[in-house]
Amino acid sequence: MPENPFDATSIKQVIFCALVMSAIDDEIHTKEWDVIQVFVKNYWKKEYGGFNEYKAKLIANLKVVLSNRAKLPEYMDKLLESLNTQLSGRQKSLLLELVGNVMAADNVMAIEESDLFAMFLKKLGIQPT
Repeated sequence: MPENPFDATSIKQVIFCALVMSAIDDEIHTKEWDVIQVFVKNYWKKEYGGFNEYKAKLIANLKVVLSNRAKLPEYMDKLLESLNTQLSGRQKSLLLELVGNVMAADNVMAIEESDLFAMFLKKLGIQPT
């Protein structure tokens, strides 16, 4: 198992970002969820509590966030600005790898996914070459 660079707060935020990426096209594809599950298996610690209990809160929060699509960019902007200052370089890399893998899991890249990934790059201070 990989070394875990996350604390309870940061891993929950990273997983939430991955779930937003999965749901941005109005469908959480099974293959996308599988990618998230592998990440959870690799980085979730027992001391964070039961993941299934957190998962229910995560889904409820996702529904609230996605219920007003017009405010989603503002919400993600604030979340990613906060993560940019809180996460280490390694954590940012793992976040980008996770959301990229989620985006690619179903072999379909919706424009919403592409736009959201570009937002991740910009807000986390990564300039594409």
